[in-house]
Amino acid sequence: MTQRLYLMPQPTIAAINGGCADSSLSMAAAADFRIASDSIVFNTDFPTAGFPGDLAGI
Repeated sequence: MTQRLYLMPQPTIAAINGGCADSSLSMAAAADFRIASDSIVFNTDFPTAGFPGDLAGI
């Protein structure tokens, strides 16, 4: 799904409010534009858990 979002011919916008972690972070990164609130926290827990990263973003 992340790849399909990235490859869409139309411009994509991610509106982010609150927390954005792991797979949600990959989806936000795949968007063409990102709009975030002042209180946003970007986080990934995969390295902490011993995983190489969010493989859904590939």
